[in-house]
Amino acid sequence: MSGEKAKKEEHLEEFRDFLRIVREEVGPLLKDLVGPLKEILGTTFTPEEARDRAKSIGVFYKELTEAGMDKESVLRIIEKNFTPPTEVIKSVLEQIAQRKK
Repeated sequence: MSGEKAKKEEHLEEFRDFLRIVREEVGPLLKDLVGPLKEILGTTFTPEEARDRAKSIGVFYKELTEAGMDKESVLRIIEKNFTPPTEVIKSVLEQIAQRKK
């Protein structure tokens, strides 16, 4: 039993070391990212901007379909031209991850 207890203690100590490293290394990294992410999201998700964006997309869709384009093509164009802010953030984070490799 004392061998198992010692092994459990060793695993517990390794886990504590892991948590310490996460706290020391990942914590500051997340703090560095939170500010810019809040700024990006805060400037793009105001009610007025969301309303304006939705109207723009609706007008764009209506004009293209009335011009004779099929709805699937119009939707593809909208998806390419009206990138959600979350996709921008995802792209930035992916690029950061690629640089660290």
